[in-house]
Amino acid sequence: MKKDFRKKIMAVTYLIVIIMVAKTGGAEGTAGAAGAYLKMGIDARALGMGGAYTAVADDAAAVYWNPAGLAVMKRQQLAATYTLFPEGGDYSQFVYAMPLNVFSFPEDELSGSHGQAESGTLGISLIRYAATYNIEARRIDSLNPDYLFSDIEGCYQLAYGIPFYQRFYLGLGAKGLYHELDQANANGWGFDAGLTWRGIEGLRVAVAVRDVYSQLHWSTGIQEIFPMVFKLGAVYDYAVQAHGIMLSLEGENNLSEMPTRVRIGTEYRFHQLVFVRGGYNDGAWAMGGGIRIPSIGWGRAGLQLDYAAQENRITGWDHWMSMKVNF
Repeated sequence: MKKDFRKKIMAVTYLIVIIMVAKTGGAEGTAGAAGAYLKMGIDARALGMGGAYTAVADDAAAVYWNPAGLAVMKRQQLAATYTLFPEGGDYSQFVYAMPLNVFSFPEDELSGSHGQAESGTLGISLIRYAATYNIEARRIDSLNPDYLFSDIEGCYQLAYGIPFYQRFYLGLGAKGLYHELDQANANGWGFDAGLTWRGIEGLRVAVAVRDVYSQLHWSTGIQEIFPMVFKLGAVYDYAVQAHGIMLSLEGENNLSEMPTRVRIGTEYRFHQLVFVRGGYNDGAWAMGGGIRIPSIGWGRAGLQLDYAAQENRITGWDHWMSMKVNF
């Protein structure tokens, strides 16, 4: 039975790899595609690594990158990410992740185990993207606008990750979508899924699919279908004494004319307190860093602050800030 199960997992993984390679080629970029803002990513740690985070995800940001990563969380986490764009818009994201074992019975002193089996982790996220504010609208050719409007869109996400089979972890997510543009508005939904294998010490391999059946229904009667995205990634984490280094690689394809995107990321850490990161995202560079404060004087709560700079081919560099509180 175990061999049959492993063969099925390997077959699915190989199929995804074949599809990604076969679809390589065609036009570049995703600008203009439905839900393009969801391709920006979240969390300065992930963005500082060039977005090569599918196999790395082990915190609240896994709600977005790979819901299977939620399954390894041991503590609750509240996180926020924010950036301003030179053209006048902004992007913000808030996420809360809670291992359901916080509701378990206290640890048994004799057996050393909890009174409740592994229950997985639940994550909730809100993403809001404003392309621009105060756009002038005119019904006739005049100097003064008739009114102002904004272009705002976003989504609400609910995800759940749980240990699946031996070293496999499974994650599923659902999201509600919205878009407000002038006097029109749209609402919709979508789904995400992920599978992570934590193999030999330090090695992780993950596959994720995003925007399954994701679509928007406009008040004007128009329907937008989001391109489904497949991602395959691997990460190796090596640590010796106070030092650690992580190297991540992944490919992404949306099964359209867009070629496979390649991302590479690295992170160096010292005593799990200071972090330096770098990455490559399909022709654009990224870098960043962070610091962790183990205790902020509130129970077991700790604080982490991260920064990332991503190369933007149009505006230069985008700057991201993230804050995480673990408790």
